[in-house]
Amino acid sequence: MGCDIHGIIEQRKPGGNWTKCPAQIERLIRDYAIFASLGGARNFQGLEPIASRRGLPSDACHDTHMENCVYVSESGKDETVTLVRAEEWISRGYSKWHREGVFVTNPDWHSHSWCTTEELKEALARAGDSHDERYLYLVHIMEYAELLGHECRFVFWFDN
Repeated sequence: MGCDIHGIIEQRKPGGNWTKCPAQIERLIRDYAIFASLGGARNFQGLEPIASRRGLPSDACHDTHMENCVYVSESGKDETVTLVRAEEWISRGYSKWHREGVFVTNPDWHSHSWCTTEELKEALARAGDSHDERYLYLVHIMEYAELLGHECRFVFWFDN
């Protein structure tokens, strides 16, 4: 089974609240060298991760929390979980309530962390030269947000 990365670029004006940056990269390509150098996932090369397991920031924006959660619903439709199943996940330590009875963290996602633009650039450099261009776009979006006067970070996690 493979491992993928999920994440949201967040921005804020100095002293303000974090918000989802309007520009995002929808899907980052699987690249274990980047995963290892960024967050320590699939670290077969023994690389020193830049931002290993810092956790989901307590001040993460609403969109980041929603991306990290599953909606609790008795409908049983895709992208939802029943209350009974959510409580089972929590009792086994797989998930936590985000808003009790409404949202629960996705049990398949792990190793939550975040990094700054400079840390992301360093992680890419450590991972080597040939990577999908979407990682470069990610850096450029963050740099542009900073040019506009925002602080910027990439909040990410991995799946199973």
